[in-house]
Amino acid sequence: EGNGPADPLFLQIKEEPNSAYTHYLPDAHPAHHNGQRTAEGQRAMQLQSDPFLGWTHIRGRQFLVRQLNDHKGSIELEDLSGGGLEAYAEVCGELLARGHARSSDPLTIAGVYDTLREEVTPQRLEHGVFFEQPWASLNKVMPVASGGIHAGQMHQLLHYLGEDVVLQFGGGTIGHPDGIAAGAIANRVALESMVMARNEGRDYYNEGPDILRDAAKTCGPLARALETWGDVTFDYTSTDTPDFVATPTVS
Repeated sequence: EGNGPADPLFLQIKEEPNSAYTHYLPDAHPAHHNGQRTAEGQRAMQLQSDPFLGWTHIRGRQFLVRQLNDHKGSIELEDLSGGGLEAYAEVCGELLARGHARSSDPLTIAGVYDTLREEVTPQRLEHGVFFEQPWASLNKVMPVASGGIHAGQMHQLLHYLGEDVVLQFGGGTIGHPDGIAAGAIANRVALESMVMARNEGRDYYNEGPDILRDAAKTCGPLARALETWGDVTFDYTSTDTPDFVATPTVS
């Protein structure tokens, strides 16, 4: 009810045009509804979105529907220095990374990591790498997987991120039904089991769930973790897959 039963609710109905990228991507698939495109993109990137967010048609034109809320704030960057500026940068970085992680395609994310870790990144269109990049390596940079990752995803984490990665299990450790120590054991056993399977030459990506279930037979904390978060997966429909058409070049 807001501030009370008499507190009004205002909805904004805003016409949505084509994406600004449309002119530059003539081969891209056009959006079925531009209001839907905007709403679904916002829901994918924001942890908590407008509950009234939606879309509609009015006389054949496409509109976005949202709650009209002007309660916005900003920080004057010129007033920040030292620790305050560093804290602000960390928050912006976390929000940007979380948005990309929630919206982008796993292969595209892997392509970004490759450009940071590899001396030479070959062209991989499906990874969003459109030309060979022999200069972009930043060997001191490591990807950090944090937020919403659990032991049951270990085969996918190893597949997409490799070994040169920081796995930061928050709720997957602290939120374990049997306590923090049990959560740490579950994550470690899951990781070591998956790396061992990889080293043995097994198809750990496709056999991952079976590998974890076998490991859980002798590890109670892992069994409990799989019971709790076994349905959490990276298998989702991305809102930002690479849109490319491979065409031969003439030399």
